Amino acid sequence: MNKCISENFCSPSSRQGGNFIHGTYFPHIDGLRTFAVLSVVLYHLQEWLCPGGYTGVDIFFVISGYLIGGGLVRSLKENSFSLTSFYCRRIKRIMPAYFCLIAVVLAFGCFVLDCDDLRSLGRTVRSSTLFITNIYFNRTTGDYFSPATEENPLLNLWSLSVEEQFYLVIPLALLFMWKTRRSALMAAVCGTMLLSLCVATYQMDMVEQSKAFYLLPGRAWELLAGCLLALAPAVADKTRGKGLLALAGWTGILAPFACYTSSTLFPGYTALPSVAGAVLLIRYGSDGWSGRILKHPVCTGIGKISYSCICGTGLSSFTGPTAVSTSAAYGIMRECFSPPSPWPTSLGNSLKCPSGRHPRSGRAKTLSSSLWSAAACLVLPGNGSNGRTAPATTGMWRSTTCRFRNTGADRPSPPRSASRRRTRPWWKRET
Repeated sequence: MNKCISENFCSPSSRQGGNFIHGTYFPHIDGLRTFAVLSVVLYHLQEWLCPGGYTGVDIFFVISGYLIGGGLVRSLKENSFSLTSFYCRRIKRIMPAYFCLIAVVLAFGCFVLDCDDLRSLGRTVRSSTLFITNIYFNRTTGDYFSPATEENPLLNLWSLSVEEQFYLVIPLALLFMWKTRRSALMAAVCGTMLLSLCVATYQMDMVEQSKAFYLLPGRAWELLAGCLLALAPAVADKTRGKGLLALAGWTGILAPFACYTSSTLFPGYTALPSVAGAVLLIRYGSDGWSGRILKHPVCTGIGKISYSCICGTGLSSFTGPTAVSTSAAYGIMRECFSPPSPWPTSLGNSLKCPSGRHPRSGRAKTLSSSLWSAAACLVLPGNGSNGRTAPATTGMWRSTTCRFRNTGADRPSPPRSASRRRTRPWWKRET
């Protein structure tokens, strides 16, 4: 097998960010994250600021595929592959801000949403907890660009659901190919990527835009493009035309920001410029004038808190830009006060436990807290099937609340034969 680019990572850094592969840091990828997150945030705040800002999600998909694919390939080459370690790192990376967002949205929703909207929010929270938000939105809301969809505070979680579904498949697929047909691994990834692109294009031609937009079969090719880049042969340091290729990459990601609108047929082949631009910048954008832009401290700093900013855009439907700035502040504090580690909030396996406990207790706590949070999000939101809802307001920032029990006008009274005599509780009965 050809030498993989995953063997030629940059030197490790003690800084904490999202683009780590087993201790290896890519500062220019943090800079690329900055442009992706700013486009998404600006699009959701005011569409005219960045008409095609929704294409920033495609850049995130390529980055995620590259980092995850490269890390998996490297662990397979070093015989250190572990599904448990892989999923624990994903949990530590995603779950804290993820469930914090859901909790804050539920708290706000109890004050600003009416009963029907709160029921809908509860169903969205349940689908988010199970990482099937993309499937839920495809079945219920449909068009991503409709005004009604923009009012959903958890809209941005659909992309995380796509990534998590991809993470369930790609480690097992790579492990299987590595053990059986290692020489055909790159061809298999390339073939699957082309098949997914054909599925997305077919769905767009068949007027099934919501399926191509939300579901994994039409989005997998963007993640696999990053995986394919991690498997590609390494680039020589003195490759000719790196500046022109970096310029082509910048054109690929910036042109859709300005030229695409909500009426553009997307994704499918229209996502090719963004995906190709991200691939070119990951491969050739770390040097020269492009590297000076992407590795600037401002760009890398925003890139490190990009995940928190993306989560904060969901609250913008409630509080406007305040939520984005609050999420950014949370990301900055986590970045500044967390211990330096290749993964955010380190697993703690390399720390000595003064109390004598097993060093893997940190991993057990992570799994336990995540499972409890997921269970709480599944149980707390009501689905409205039994006619009861949590307290909510009848208008924006109004203090009147919904009744827990429906009135007679809302539902017909039961037949006389089915009625039961109401008795007082035993502790209130007269002796």
